[in-house]
Amino acid sequence: MTVCIAAMSSLLGAVVTVTDFMLSDEFSSVESRQIKIETVANTWHCLYAGDPSLFAELAGHIENDLRSMGGIPSCGDVILAVEKAYEAALAHRIERRILAPFGMTRSKFLQTGMAIFDPETFRRITLQMEDRNLFVPGAELLITGFDSEGKAHIISRHVAMLDRLAVEIRLRHGVAMSRTGILRAIVEAAERNEWATELFGA
Repeated sequence: MTVCIAAMSSLLGAVVTVTDFMLSDEFSSVESRQIKIETVANTWHCLYAGDPSLFAELAGHIENDLRSMGGIPSCGDVILAVEKAYEAALAHRIERRILAPFGMTRSKFLQTGMAIFDPETFRRITLQMEDRNLFVPGAELLITGFDSEGKAHIISRHVAMLDRLAVEIRLRHGVAMSRTGILRAIVEAAERNEWATELFGA
Protein backbone atom coordinates (compact mmCIF):
# COMPACT_ATOMS: atom_id res chain seq x y z
CA MET A 1 0.00 0.00 0.00
CA THR A 2 1.33 3.43 -0.92
CA VAL A 3 0.53 6.72 0.75
CA CYS A 4 -0.06 10.29 -0.46
CA ILE A 5 -1.34 12.89 2.00
CA ALA A 6 -1.94 16.62 1.65
CA ALA A 7 -3.22 19.16 4.15
CA MET A 8 -3.62 22.91 3.92
CA SER A 9 -3.78 25.77 6.40
CA SER A 10 -6.05 28.65 5.43
CA LEU A 11 -4.53 30.67 8.28
CA LEU A 12 -0.95 30.23 7.07
CA GLY A 13 -1.77 30.00 3.36
CA ALA A 14 0.32 26.86 3.07
CA VAL A 15 0.00 23.28 1.82
CA VAL A 16 1.92 20.37 3.37
CA THR A 17 2.33 17.11 1.47
CA VAL A 18 3.66 13.70 2.53
CA THR A 19 4.44 10.63 0.43
CA ASP A 20 6.30 7.40 1.02
CA PHE A 21 8.85 5.83 -1.36
CA MET A 22 6.95 2.62 -2.06
CA LEU A 23 6.09 1.61 -5.64
CA SER A 24 3.46 -1.06 -6.06
CA ASP A 25 1.21 -2.82 -8.54
CA GLU A 26 -1.37 -5.60 -8.20
CA PHE A 27 1.39 -8.21 -7.75
CA SER A 28 4.16 -6.66 -5.69
CA SER A 29 5.54 -3.62 -3.90
CA VAL A 30 9.07 -2.35 -3.38
CA GLU A 31 10.73 0.51 -1.55
CA SER A 32 12.44 2.92 -3.95
CA ARG A 33 14.23 6.27 -3.99
CA GLN A 34 11.66 7.81 -6.32
CA ILE A 35 10.01 11.01 -5.10
CA LYS A 36 6.31 10.70 -5.92
CA ILE A 37 5.55 14.33 -6.60
CA GLU A 38 5.86 16.32 -9.82
CA THR A 39 5.38 19.99 -10.69
CA VAL A 40 2.72 20.26 -13.41
CA ALA A 41 2.41 24.06 -13.50
CA ASN A 42 4.24 26.95 -11.88
CA THR A 43 2.20 26.80 -8.65
CA TRP A 44 0.65 23.32 -8.93
CA HIS A 45 2.07 19.95 -7.91
CA CYS A 46 0.85 16.39 -8.40
CA LEU A 47 1.35 13.44 -6.04
CA TYR A 48 0.44 9.87 -6.87
CA ALA A 49 -0.06 6.36 -5.59
CA GLY A 50 0.07 3.41 -7.98
CA ASP A 51 1.72 2.72 -11.31
CA PRO A 52 4.67 5.09 -11.96
CA SER A 53 4.53 4.64 -15.74
CA LEU A 54 0.85 5.62 -15.84
CA PHE A 55 1.58 8.56 -13.55
CA ALA A 56 4.33 9.78 -15.92
CA GLU A 57 1.86 9.62 -18.81
CA LEU A 58 -0.85 11.47 -16.86
CA ALA A 59 1.52 14.12 -15.51
CA GLY A 60 2.85 14.75 -19.02
CA HIS A 61 -0.67 15.34 -20.38
CA ILE A 62 -1.59 17.61 -17.45
CA GLU A 63 1.61 19.66 -17.70
CA ASN A 64 1.24 20.16 -21.47
CA ASP A 65 -2.42 21.16 -21.12
CA LEU A 66 -1.77 23.68 -18.34
CA ARG A 67 1.32 25.12 -20.06
CA SER A 68 -0.71 25.80 -23.20
CA MET A 69 -3.09 28.01 -21.17
CA GLY A 70 -0.37 30.39 -20.03
CA GLY A 71 -0.37 32.20 -16.69
CA ILE A 72 -1.36 30.59 -13.40
CA PRO A 73 -4.12 27.98 -13.85
CA SER A 74 -7.31 28.17 -11.81
CA CYS A 75 -8.60 25.25 -9.77
CA GLY A 76 -11.18 24.60 -12.51
CA ASP A 77 -8.46 24.55 -15.17
CA VAL A 78 -6.53 21.92 -13.22
CA ILE A 79 -9.60 19.74 -12.62
CA LEU A 80 -10.41 19.67 -16.34
CA ALA A 81 -6.76 19.05 -17.27
CA VAL A 82 -6.65 16.04 -14.93
CA GLU A 83 -9.80 14.54 -16.40
CA LYS A 84 -8.59 15.13 -19.97
CA ALA A 85 -5.33 13.38 -19.05
CA TYR A 86 -7.21 10.29 -17.83
CA GLU A 87 -9.34 10.31 -20.99
CA ALA A 88 -6.21 10.50 -23.18
CA ALA A 89 -4.49 7.70 -21.25
CA LEU A 90 -7.61 5.53 -21.51
CA ALA A 91 -7.86 6.17 -25.26
CA HIS A 92 -4.20 5.17 -25.62
CA ARG A 93 -4.80 1.86 -23.82
CA ILE A 94 -7.95 1.13 -25.82
CA GLU A 95 -6.17 1.77 -29.10
CA ARG A 96 -3.11 -0.27 -28.13
CA ARG A 97 -4.83 -3.26 -26.52
CA ILE A 98 -8.16 -3.52 -28.34
CA LEU A 99 -8.29 -1.55 -31.59
CA ALA A 100 -4.73 -2.09 -32.86
CA PRO A 101 -5.66 -5.25 -34.84
CA PHE A 102 -8.25 -3.19 -36.75
CA GLY A 103 -5.96 -0.20 -37.34
CA MET A 104 -8.50 2.15 -35.74
CA THR A 105 -8.39 5.00 -33.29
CA ARG A 106 -10.98 5.25 -30.53
CA SER A 107 -12.68 8.23 -32.16
CA LYS A 108 -12.83 6.48 -35.55
CA PHE A 109 -14.36 3.39 -33.96
CA LEU A 110 -17.05 5.45 -32.22
CA GLN A 111 -17.83 7.33 -35.44
CA THR A 112 -17.81 4.45 -37.93
CA GLY A 113 -17.74 1.22 -35.92
CA MET A 114 -21.45 0.43 -36.31
CA ALA A 115 -21.14 0.71 -40.08
CA ILE A 116 -17.97 -1.41 -40.31
CA PHE A 117 -18.70 -4.25 -37.86
CA ASP A 118 -21.68 -6.51 -37.44
CA PRO A 119 -23.80 -5.73 -34.33
CA GLU A 120 -22.39 -8.56 -32.21
CA THR A 121 -18.76 -7.66 -32.96
CA PHE A 122 -19.43 -3.97 -32.33
CA ARG A 123 -21.06 -4.82 -28.98
CA ARG A 124 -18.16 -7.10 -27.97
CA ILE A 125 -15.53 -4.47 -28.77
CA THR A 126 -17.55 -1.78 -26.98
CA LEU A 127 -17.75 -3.93 -23.83
CA GLN A 128 -13.99 -4.49 -23.96
CA MET A 129 -13.46 -0.73 -24.23
CA GLU A 130 -15.59 -0.18 -21.10
CA ASP A 131 -13.61 -2.72 -19.06
CA ARG A 132 -12.24 -0.99 -15.94
CA ASN A 133 -9.30 -3.42 -15.92
CA LEU A 134 -7.76 -1.33 -18.70
CA PHE A 135 -6.49 0.85 -15.86
CA VAL A 136 -5.03 -2.01 -13.80
CA PRO A 137 -2.53 -1.22 -12.41
CA GLY A 138 -3.85 2.29 -11.98
CA ALA A 139 -2.64 5.56 -10.54
CA GLU A 140 -4.54 7.83 -8.18
CA LEU A 141 -3.60 11.49 -8.23
CA LEU A 142 -3.63 14.14 -5.52
CA ILE A 143 -3.06 17.67 -6.85
CA THR A 144 -2.18 20.66 -4.69
CA GLY A 145 -1.41 24.25 -5.56
CA PHE A 146 -2.33 27.91 -5.56
CA ASP A 147 -4.49 29.87 -7.99
CA SER A 148 -3.77 33.38 -9.29
CA GLU A 149 -5.22 34.89 -6.10
CA GLY A 150 -2.90 32.83 -3.91
CA LYS A 151 -5.68 30.59 -2.62
CA ALA A 152 -4.61 27.03 -1.78
CA HIS A 153 -6.41 24.00 -3.22
CA ILE A 154 -6.27 20.24 -2.82
CA ILE A 155 -7.86 18.19 -5.60
CA SER A 156 -8.52 14.47 -5.79
CA ARG A 157 -10.25 12.67 -8.64
CA HIS A 158 -13.42 10.73 -7.76
CA VAL A 159 -13.97 8.37 -10.69
CA ALA A 160 -16.72 6.34 -9.06
CA MET A 161 -18.82 9.41 -8.30
CA LEU A 162 -18.43 10.71 -11.86
CA ASP A 163 -19.56 7.35 -13.22
CA ARG A 164 -22.60 7.34 -10.91
CA LEU A 165 -23.51 10.85 -12.08
CA ALA A 166 -23.21 9.76 -15.72
CA VAL A 167 -25.56 6.82 -15.13
CA GLU A 168 -28.03 9.03 -13.24
CA ILE A 169 -28.06 11.62 -16.04
CA ARG A 170 -28.61 8.94 -18.67
CA LEU A 171 -31.47 7.36 -16.71
CA ARG A 172 -33.23 10.63 -15.85
CA HIS A 173 -32.66 12.63 -19.00
CA GLY A 174 -31.67 10.12 -21.68
CA VAL A 175 -28.44 12.05 -22.33
CA ALA A 176 -24.98 10.49 -22.43
CA MET A 177 -22.26 12.68 -20.88
CA SER A 178 -18.56 11.98 -20.57
CA ARG A 179 -16.70 12.52 -17.29
CA THR A 180 -15.06 15.58 -18.81
CA GLY A 181 -18.46 17.00 -19.79
CA ILE A 182 -19.81 16.47 -16.28
CA LEU A 183 -16.74 18.10 -14.72
CA ARG A 184 -16.96 21.08 -17.08
CA ALA A 185 -20.60 21.63 -16.06
CA ILE A 186 -19.72 21.38 -12.35
CA VAL A 187 -16.77 23.76 -12.69
CA GLU A 188 -18.85 26.34 -14.60
CA ALA A 189 -21.62 26.12 -12.00
CA ALA A 190 -19.10 26.47 -9.15
CA GLU A 191 -17.54 29.54 -10.73
CA ARG A 192 -20.98 31.14 -11.07
CA ASN A 193 -22.31 30.26 -7.63
CA GLU A 194 -19.24 30.27 -5.36
CA TRP A 195 -20.11 26.92 -3.79
CA ALA A 196 -16.49 26.15 -4.47
CA THR A 197 -15.40 22.79 -5.75
CA GLU A 198 -16.22 20.87 -2.60
CA LEU A 199 -16.95 17.76 -4.66
CA PHE A 200 -13.55 17.72 -6.32
CA GLY A 201 -11.33 20.26 -4.62
CA ALA A 202 -11.26 22.84 -1.88
